[in-house]
Order: sequence, then C-alpha cells, then structure tokens
Amino acid sequence: MCIRDRPYAWTSLWGRFGYGQIPLPGAIYAGLFVVLLLSLGGYVFAFLKTKGKRADRTVVRSTLLLLALNVAIFFAVLFNYLLVSPAGPMGRFFFPALPALGILMFYGLTLWGKGLGSRFQVPGQERSSLAPILAWIVNLGLLALALVALFGYLTPAYARPAEWAEGDTLPNPVDIQFDTLVKLRGYAFGPATVEPGAPIVLSLYWEVTGQPPGDYLLFVHLVDTATGALVAQRDTHPGLGNFPSSQWRPGDRFVERLSLYVPETAYVPADAELRVGLYAPDGYRLGITDAATGVGLGDSFPLGPVALQPADPAAPLPNAGEYRFEDRFRLVGYSYDRRALAADEPLTVTLYWTTGPAPADGYEVQLRLLDEAGNVVHNEQRPLPSLSPGEVDAETHIIPGDPNRPPGSYTVQVALEGADDRRLQLVAEDGRWLADELRLSAVRVVAP
Repeated sequence: MCIRDRPYAWTSLWGRFGYGQIPLPGAIYAGLFVVLLLSLGGYVFAFLKTKGKRADRTVVRSTLLLLALNVAIFFAVLFNYLLVSPAGPMGRFFFPALPALGILMFYGLTLWGKGLGSRFQVPGQERSSLAPILAWIVNLGLLALALVALFGYLTPAYARPAEWAEGDTLPNPVDIQFDTLVKLRGYAFGPATVEPGAPIVLSLYWEVTGQPPGDYLLFVHLVDTATGALVAQRDTHPGLGNFPSSQWRPGDRFVERLSLYVPETAYVPADAELRVGLYAPDGYRLGITDAATGVGLGDSFPLGPVALQPADPAAPLPNAGEYRFEDRFRLVGYSYDRRALAADEPLTVTLYWTTGPAPADGYEVQLRLLDEAGNVVHNEQRPLPSLSPGEVDAETHIIPGDPNRPPGSYTVQVALEGADDRRLQLVAEDGRWLADELRLSAVRVVAP
C-alpha cells in the first residue's frame, strides 16, 4: 500500500459516502486523527506513570496486546489486499477490526486519568475516573458526527433539485421543446475556456409540459467542432437520479446542475461545442423543436462553444501529460498527424515515452483503434526500446486506412504488455490502479 493511499483509507474508514464522492470536511478527519494520537499517548503516559509498578504495567501491556493483535491482523490483511487488488484503499476492509480499535482508543484516553485523577475530585470519593465523562463525550460526539453526515451531507447530496418559479429571471432564456414532455427555458455553463482534466459546470432550467411514460436519461456531449468527434460525455438521470422523469408532473420547474469533466487526454488546442439532449433507455432520442417557431432542431441542442486549451501552453510536447504505467514507464505526450480522415487514409500516432522510477526491458506497446461500440478494428504491438533515465523517446505508429471502415468516431487505445502477457496498470496520483489501458482522444472517419 502506497503512503499516498493512507489519507483515502483513513477518510473512508470513518465516513465517505456515494462511492467516495461525498466526503466529510477535512477538519473532522483531522480531529479523529488527533483523538487517535491522544489515545496512543495515553498508553505511553500510563506506562511512564506506572514504571516500577509491575502489576499496573502488566495490565496496560495485556490490554494493548489482546486488542492490538486484532487490529494488527486486519491491518495486515488490508495491506496485503491492497498490494494485489486495484479496488483502492477502501477503509471498509478494516471494518471487522473497528470494535477492537474503538476499545483501544477509548481505553487509551482513560489512561490519562491515572496521572490526572487528583484533578477530578468527587465528594465522598478518593478519586474520580475519567471513564464516565469520556463515555458521555465519545457517545455524544459520535451521535453528532452521524447527524452531521446524515443531514449536512447525505441529505443535500440526494435531495430533489432546486425549483424555480415562473417569472424568475433565467440566464440565456430559451423556449426549446423536447418532444411534448419538457422545455428547456434557460441555461448557463462555464468556463468557456477549459483545460484537460477540468470540469465544465452546467445549470439547466427545465419546465415539465407533459407526463413522461417512464424514465428518460439526460446526456451532455462536448463535440469537437472541427472533426465532429466526441470529446467528453455524461449520461445521467435528471436530478442526478434524484428526480427521475417518471416522477415529473406537468408544471414542475427545476434546475439541473451537473459537471462534465474534460478527459485528461483531450486533444488541445481545439474548439468544441456543448450539446444536451434526452433519450429513452432503448436509445431513442427525443426530438427537439423551437417552441416559438416550430422549427425542428434535431435531437440535441447546442448550448455554446468551449475552447480547449493546454494546461501549460509552453510545454515542449504536444498534449503533454503524466500517465504512469506503474513505476516502469510514463507517457508524457502524444500527437496525431490528423484528427479527421477518410476511411482509406492512414493515421500517424506519435507517443512520447520516458522511464519511471523502476524501468525494465521486455515490454511491448499495444496500440489499438476502437470503433464507437468499443470493437477493435486495428491492433498492433511492437517492443518498447530501452530508455535511459530522463530520456524522452518519440515512437511513431501508423494505423493503415481501410476503405471498408464506416464513418464515425474512433478511439486510440494504448497499453504496455510484458513477456508474461500481463499489462501494466495505470496508476493515479493517490496510488490507485485506474485501468490497464489508456484511451487517447477520438478521431473521426468522415464519409466520402
């Protein structure tokens, strides 16, 4: 388990909801860590205060050993599991040891009373114990934590979208009808210039005009203006699932707020257009018309242009990035000779490689071309040459044209494979395994 995994393991142990997407404030996790340190300090404090008192020291040691053994066993299991699993540093794997950890922490806190008991006098008793006081504090604190998590974070995260009233001033007012079911009455998005890996935040103002027969899905697409290739997409139920269309009633007005993240591998610089639409689970898209004129607008509505710019315009490599294939190699950039091509035209892909902390020989670059359904339409492998530390090697691959290749978007996929046929894993900054392949920006095969 990488050291960078530990913060996520700690936060998901105490409370991280929505598949890790809804964390609690950092101050809460920091406070719990301080409590852990105080409890450990209690054992040290008690040991020093009982030095020379063999019986007391034995009690402290036996308590520590019996319960710490349970914690240590499950920590070892978690540690080894994370070494072989791409699931990530999930704190839930440590849950079986939580009772022992809780007792250890509470008892460690009470041990401070061995030296501070004279400061807590109760009439009729020689010396009071910190345990009852700490029990109230701990239980009330955990109750408060549960209430904060439930009402301060979980409830807002899963609440029905905010409403807007007729007569409200809306940004970019429009009157766009989606079939007979709902109108888009306004929208806003930003920023208009975005870097790979950054989000575009949208607000869509909907007014329900008809009773939907079921649940429809919302899509947001970012489309490359020059090529027509899809740069990014997000498909979700309205209200991020909190207000599905089966619950809509005519007259409902709500604000859809969501974020669309531009992939880190997006081709830059480029101009793109943001589009929205609705579709049925079977894939049928709702037709769109301008309610004022009755003119058909197709099956997606353009919200406006978005400029894609590199994070570092002065970077020496095109589409510069930091894609780590374990600790062996790093892909630090790539380029195409064209992004829109005829079916029979070749595509030249240049990959810029450098070494990681522990480079190795005997790996091959696997380059694939995938169609919109994810089918492999081209596959090639070649050995990755030996690289010296700090050296950047430009590897050129040519994907041949195919006159029978149908028009559409195609994605270039890159992987590194060893002699044992095992692919190297892409590793995130926090140490998590992401995938065993990297998808680069899409290209588009145009009709003749």
